[in-house]
Amino acid sequence: TTAIARLWGSESDRGAGVMRALQRTIVLMAAVASGLGAIFAPFLAAGMLRTPGLVSEVRIACLLLAVTSINSVQNGILCGAEEFRLVARNCALRGLTTLPLTVVGAVTMGVRGVLLGMSIAQGAVCVLASTAISAVIRRKACLICRERLHIGEVIGFSGPVVWSAALMSLLSWYGAWTLARTPAGYGELGIFNAALQCRVVLTAIPALLSNPTLPVLTSLRHGSADEFRKACNRVIIMGAFIVCAGGALMAVLSPLVMSSYGPDFRQRWFVLILLSISSIGAALSGVYRLIFAATSRTSTWLFASLTWAAVFLFVTFLSRWVPMTAELLAYAYLAADLAAMLHLYQQLTSMRLEPTNPSGTPRATRDRFLS
Repeated sequence: TTAIARLWGSESDRGAGVMRALQRTIVLMAAVASGLGAIFAPFLAAGMLRTPGLVSEVRIACLLLAVTSINSVQNGILCGAEEFRLVARNCALRGLTTLPLTVVGAVTMGVRGVLLGMSIAQGAVCVLASTAISAVIRRKACLICRERLHIGEVIGFSGPVVWSAALMSLLSWYGAWTLARTPAGYGELGIFNAALQCRVVLTAIPALLSNPTLPVLTSLRHGSADEFRKACNRVIIMGAFIVCAGGALMAVLSPLVMSSYGPDFRQRWFVLILLSISSIGAALSGVYRLIFAATSRTSTWLFASLTWAAVFLFVTFLSRWVPMTAELLAYAYLAADLAAMLHLYQQLTSMRLEPTNPSGTPRATRDRFLS
């Protein structure tokens, strides 16, 4: 999104080349990842899920992850070109098609039908998004460069982001795997996952903010440094208010929320409190990452993820002496999220911005940000 927003106005031919290169790259990465998942599906079903009969479902889930990843990148491409109406249309179509297909699949084929329904809905949206991207490029009458010239550029700005997400995802899986191997592991994992869903809702706020805000912040970055700082402060204040209010509300309602899952969950509401607090740190980290992305400092993402990983491993390592429970895993998330947030905050306060356009930012860009 950042690269396309930076290039789209001044160097549309390079921006179009990056668009094509991004699409080719994510399709290749998704194909490789889903292929590996399909190959190791028997191990995942038997070893992780302890249900060998779910091999087909695991393979369909790998397909779902692939098309979901492709669609996420396509939305980022459209946001970089400031085609927010197309993004909204695709999201609406995905919501309208996913629900009926999921319900029909659940009724007719169970878990397999749910995964197939979600995969079909995501795949249809991917096709529409690809068509929309091609239409945007044609509408701008861009001269398409050879995609291979931009592969290095794509890897340069997206590599740290990819490795950052991969590291955190791998360690999150490790934490769940460690919890599942305890004597009461699957019960503890069920309690933790129930609370984790609420955390996912709160940490999705930075993702919602990034779609309209990131391309605008990138444009502002190439104007006055003072105006960029003001815009960043507005984003931080807005994100912090929403996240803190949501986290506090979730913590207060934690006994009620956990009771809704059943009697076995009623006494474990403290897990949700810990994850609600950790979601505040994770969501604020996402807001800070948004600003670093707008300034093309994506390497900061990787260092923050390394900090998160070190703290997470340290806390989970305590399971050698302390029984591994849902609470301990929640403490690991809390400590890691707060450590990463503090690291990003320290980097943000020490970041120096030099004005790239002392005359200021066009009024249209400021109005677009406020809108």
